[in-house]
Amino acid sequence: MNIRYFYLLLFLLLPGTFASVYAQNKAEAAATKQLLAALKSPDRTQRATAFEAASPYADTPMYIDVYKAMIKAKPEVKTDILQWITQEAADLEKKEKLQRLEIKFDLPGTQVLANQLKTPDNHVKEAAAQAMTAIGHPDFIGVLSGMLSSPDNEEVTIAQKALSTFPGDIDRAVARAIPQAADAGKIAGLELLAERRANANVHTVFDQLKSASPAVRKAALVALKDVVSAKDFTLLAGMLESAEEDAIPYLQQAVMASLDVQDPATRFDAVTRRMILAGENKKHLYYTALATTGAPDALPLLTTAYQNGQPLAREAAREALQIVLEKATTDDERAAIRQLLEE
Repeated sequence: MNIRYFYLLLFLLLPGTFASVYAQNKAEAAATKQLLAALKSPDRTQRATAFEAASPYADTPMYIDVYKAMIKAKPEVKTDILQWITQEAADLEKKEKLQRLEIKFDLPGTQVLANQLKTPDNHVKEAAAQAMTAIGHPDFIGVLSGMLSSPDNEEVTIAQKALSTFPGDIDRAVARAIPQAADAGKIAGLELLAERRANANVHTVFDQLKSASPAVRKAALVALKDVVSAKDFTLLAGMLESAEEDAIPYLQQAVMASLDVQDPATRFDAVTRRMILAGENKKHLYYTALATTGAPDALPLLTTAYQNGQPLAREAAREALQIVLEKATTDDERAAIRQLLEE
């Protein structure tokens, strides 16, 4: 391109470009002014209308002004602002700006949001926690996990709800919070570890099986099946063989889960070896695990146990045969199992 033609074209385009930028900045400033005025109004409908009108122009300068207004706002206005921020964070470009937001020197936007959790108003706390989840800054994980240690069960519920959908690795922070938490926080933390299948923190779950609280012990038992892996099989087997009656179903589920990633032959070998070690009085505890191995040799063993076992073992074999029946792949196999169970 001829250099003189290039400069001529640039000269012709620049006024339009400057005019466009000026118009955009002017529209953003007007939208910000209108929004800040609406935030002083007691009329929630007016605030909602202003938020909707401001959203197309929302950028870093507007967010800074809104955050500043939120610091001094009444609880109902704080809640509206936080809910709007949550909506804004659904846009990836805006989300990045909200993550990097600096309100002033040494006051990041993340700190302003975290400060909203200190309010006595639970509506504000919940809205702040959801905004944190939507923005997804890693710094929020520690803040929300810390709420699990609160003596206020409502705060614990707010934290659990936010962490449940938080887009990041929450496992270590949650596991650290559990020992210091009250029962409600421990239970919430255990449920979160189970949701995230936090295998690396399985020992946190094992530790809570020793809790003096029946509710916490129950939550730990329920969580086990989601956090165990193959390395835990021997420990789980020992726990199963010495467990109280009410804990047995949960430990059986955990035993089965610990074998999930292995092939049928390996699962079958692990279960049958443990049955031998358990002895006649305990081997029926593994019948459900045997049924889920998928190994063809499981059916003859369960058939013999059902036909010749003592009442407790026979009942366990019946339940295991029902599992095999559900997993059967041929009509002949299904017919044989049904006939056996009907006898």
